[in-house]
Amino acid sequence: MNGEEAQFYKSPHRVYKLFKGGAEIYLYDTATNQILRINEHLATGIKQGDSDIIRAMQRKFGVLKPFHHKKALLPLSLNDGDWTKSYERDLKYLIIELTEDCNMACEYCIMGSHYQFSKKHSLKNISKENAFSAINLFISNLSGISTESPCIAFYGGEPLLRFDLLKQCVSFAKRKFLELGLSSEKQLQFHLITNGLLLHKYYSYLREEKFGVEISLDGPRDIHDNYRRDKAGNGTFARIYEFLHGIGPDEYFNRVSFQCVLTPDLDLRQIRKFFLSNFPTNVVSMTPVEGYLTDFFERYRNKPNLLRQFFVNYNLLFKDFINSMRRGVGIELFDCRVFDNTLRRIHSRELSHMKQPVHYGMCLPGVQMLFVDVEGNLHPCEKISSACIIGSAKHGFNFNKIVNLLEIFERLIHEIGCHHCWAIRLCRTCFVALRAFQNTEESWKYTIRKQKELCFSTRKSIARNLKYYTQIMEDNPEILDEIFEKQTYKGGSSWQGS
Repeated sequence: MNGEEAQFYKSPHRVYKLFKGGAEIYLYDTATNQILRINEHLATGIKQGDSDIIRAMQRKFGVLKPFHHKKALLPLSLNDGDWTKSYERDLKYLIIELTEDCNMACEYCIMGSHYQFSKKHSLKNISKENAFSAINLFISNLSGISTESPCIAFYGGEPLLRFDLLKQCVSFAKRKFLELGLSSEKQLQFHLITNGLLLHKYYSYLREEKFGVEISLDGPRDIHDNYRRDKAGNGTFARIYEFLHGIGPDEYFNRVSFQCVLTPDLDLRQIRKFFLSNFPTNVVSMTPVEGYLTDFFERYRNKPNLLRQFFVNYNLLFKDFINSMRRGVGIELFDCRVFDNTLRRIHSRELSHMKQPVHYGMCLPGVQMLFVDVEGNLHPCEKISSACIIGSAKHGFNFNKIVNLLEIFERLIHEIGCHHCWAIRLCRTCFVALRAFQNTEESWKYTIRKQKELCFSTRKSIARNLKYYTQIMEDNPEILDEIFEKQTYKGGSSWQGS
């Protein structure tokens, strides 16, 4: 082994991670995506760069092989035009911003006064022409290749303020879907993201059309009303909760899901109790308050114990969930939805030898998700900066702009050092990292600095999840397949002892 390789192996954060899962020691090998249980002698030899041990591990398991790491690569070649064909057949999810108007004034809203980089609420609505053009673009680029059912979602502001246009969009989309003969191969689905205040007026229609409905509800009254108020400053919990309880549980209501925004001053245990008591069969997603370019968190500056207690409560609930998984008892739907994504990427990872560091966290812009704003501009999703436009509803995709966005992202992952990171294959960094980027040097420097901060916490989180994952796989290896919809575990030789 030459000097360069010896130095390479002595840098464990570059291609592998040694960690403890309970009483056991494990090696996560970045190049192969394997997780191996090893003994202390092997772990010490690996850390010290012992050439005999490293060669033995290479021969037996194929791990610890060096790969070129001068630059992190995208999972596609921009010089190969084949990737553009995905835009002709593989589109999956269209989000239409019907309006920038809203009937609420949530304190933490990204379109509110506390955020510098985002657009603000306005009376702007998407035109019928742009909405129909976006639907036509989306459906015209579907095919029978994908087995997934395509979905059109309606977003705002509050989309139910434009219920008239929503109904027209649904009728147009269904008609277009039938014209192309796609209805025999898959079902067109519709989704609504709403604050819930107008549901009582339009619920019967949504039920008739079998909409998936996602309602913003932060938990019990005292938590929800703290930040989610109407424009007059009144709490909104009672109006939403009373309507939902008046419906009564049935097969359709089970398709209703909830989005809960996390702030440092809330009690996760109280939120968990509320949803398990009131909506035990509904999916609940949790999203932290956006932390980019905002003064929202100034209110917590002199209250460090709030944030500390939030993470204490989160970790306690997470550990309870892990222990329930290990025992196979007491597993609640709420816990699975809140915590399982932290384990899903590890469990479903592909075991293959990666010769160069390739970043798979990103999607192909606009294919997995396509967002059209009120002006008719196309974006990779609703979370990314308004500066990252990849086309228009009327004229379709602009591949020059898509290539430019991919190049910007490639520059990002290089500057934040993804090619040196042991967690590159388990990382979810995507175009959302560009949400504050406005094509200026100042916004670029800010983006790099914030992403590096996020990278530190992401590596810490992945390391913790690896530890919990190995504990589950040692004690109850079948449970994750059951939780993740019978997803096949691809661990293979990852669990061979040494």
